[in-house]
Parts: sequence; C-alpha cells; structure tokens
Amino acid sequence: TIYGLEICRNHIINCLRKAFDQSMYDEATLGYRAFGGMILRSCEKVCILENKIERSGTRHTDPVCGIFIYYASEIQIAQNYISDNGPFREEGDFRMGTRGGIVLILVYGIVTPKATSSLPTGDYAVLVHNNVVKQPAGLAFNFLGVGLVSVINNYLQSDFLDPLAVFPTAATTRSRVGCVKILNLAPFRGGTTFTNNKIRCNSTNECSICQLIGSLK
Repeated sequence: TIYGLEICRNHIINCLRKAFDQSMYDEATLGYRAFGGMILRSCEKVCILENKIERSGTRHTDPVCGIFIYYASEIQIAQNYISDNGPFREEGDFRMGTRGGIVLILVYGIVTPKATSSLPTGDYAVLVHNNVVKQPAGLAFNFLGVGLVSVINNYLQSDFLDPLAVFPTAATTRSRVGCVKILNLAPFRGGTTFTNNKIRCNSTNECSICQLIGSLK
C-alpha cells in the first residue's frame, strides 16, 4: 500500500499509444485492472491536484480511463482537466472492460470508534472538487465504495454511452447510465454530497438516465 501520495501539476498526454492486444482486453475485464492516463492500486491519503490528463489511448471503443483507482482511502481529486481519454476516431465494436473519466472502485473512509458517542467518526472516502472531465465513451465519474463522498463544482461530460454498461436501478429494472454513477455502500459512515456540478450527456445512443446516485442502507 502506498501512503501519502501527491500527484500535482503534471501534463499526462498521449499515453497508451500501443494498440490493445487480447491480453490487455482480458486484463481490462477483471475489475481491478485498467489502462489509461493515471492508474493506481492500494493507496491511502492520495492528493491528485492540478493535472492535465489528455488523449490516453487511440480509440473510444477500447477500455480506457483518465484516472483509475482501485482499493484506496482518503482520496482528493481537485482542479484537474481530464479530457479525450479513449478519443473518438471511427465507428467500431465496443470491447468489454473498465472505461471512464474518473473511475474509483472499492474506495473507503477510515472509521474509528468515538469514546463519547455511539456514532463512528473517521475520514472521508473521496473529495472530488472543481474538476473538468470530458469523456468520449463511458461514464465521466464512476464511484463504488463506502464512507463520506463529496462531489462538488465539477464539469462532467460524457459523449458516448458505453453500451456494455448496464446497472440495476431497482429489483426488476436495469438502466443505461450516461454520465455519473455513485454507489455508496455505507452512507451512514458519512453520506454523499453531490452539488453544484454541471452534467452534460451528449450520447447519441440510448441512455436511460444521466446520473445514478444510490446507497445501501
């Protein structure tokens, strides 16, 4: 586990120029592996600030991410410009795999008991503030985890729906989500704040809902 990681004021442009081969497609379907501009796994107290992450990958039909983090806690992502990762080039068949502008999977807040109260206290899972995310294909923001989630003052845009991404939104309903998905599995540990965000879903293929923000109680 990496502890206390700061990634600030970088230009990360034109990464992942190698064409995907079958082994890369296979890895991208595992859930904990991804390809793109910034890929992290198993880290705590991460600050990603004032970076430009642009034009990773060569086409939108490949599974490409701007930022991907798997299994982490206390993440700050602020004032970044994340654009055109998996750029639209030509029509083609989508390949299965993790894609999106900011993708955070199994992110949690550290919870500690409080001696004077029955309620737990602890730190945030993720703060995502003042970013610009323009994603050619897939969700602009995708979160799965537990704890306090704060998503404020972001511009989140998705141009093309991932036709392979269908999410359950009720017991008997499955929906295509166009731009934002937040699933907080333990909101009692802090809750979810989603406010003052500009969302734009430009998808030309069918989109059931633009954003899905949900929790398990």
